[in-house]
Amino acid sequence: MTIKEIPYPSNPNPSSPLNRMVLAKKDLFLNKIFVGEGPKEHWVWQGDTRDDGYGYFEMNHGDGHTRIAAHRASYIVFVDPELKESDVILHLCDTRMCLNPNHLYAGPQQENMDDMEAKGRVAEGEEAGRAKLTSDQVHDLRLRYAKGEVLRDLAKEYGIAASTASYIVNFKTWTGSDPKPKP
Repeated sequence: MTIKEIPYPSNPNPSSPLNRMVLAKKDLFLNKIFVGEGPKEHWVWQGDTRDDGYGYFEMNHGDGHTRIAAHRASYIVFVDPELKESDVILHLCDTRMCLNPNHLYAGPQQENMDDMEAKGRVAEGEEAGRAKLTSDQVHDLRLRYAKGEVLRDLAKEYGIAASTASYIVNFKTWTGSDPKPKP
C-alpha cells in the first residue's frame, strides 16, 4: 500500500489555522515519509529533525514559515484534522521518527510526562538540559546553608536566583541528588 492510498479523515476544513496549513501542504509532507510494508511497520520521517531526535515539518507561507512536529502533522493529516492545540501526540512505539498513525495517540501533556517518567526518560540533576549547577555544587550549597550562610549570598555566588536556591535547599528540586546535609 502506498501512502496515497491511506484513507483520510472526512473533515477537509478544520477550524485551526495551523491544522488547515498542514492539510494544505499535505502533498509536500507526504513526500517526506518512508512507509513500511505492513500496517504495523514504522513510517519513518525523512525530513528535517530537531536536536532531540524528533522530526519537524516546516511550511513556508506569506508571513514567513511555521514548524510543526512531524508526528503531530501526521496525526492531523491521518487521524484528526480538529486536533486541539492543547493536546500532545504520543508514540505507542516509542520511535521518535515514526509517523504511522496507528502508532500515535493524542493526550494531555501530563500523560506525556508520566509516560516519560515511567520509561526512565526524564533527565534529572546535571543531565537536565537547563541545569546550572553540578551535583557537587548542590551538595555544597545545601551544606553551607545548613551551617548558617545567607541564602541570598549563596545564590549570588552560584549565579542562580534566590528562589532557585530556596527550592534546592528545601528539596523541591534536585530531590534525588543527596541526603539532607547536617551542619
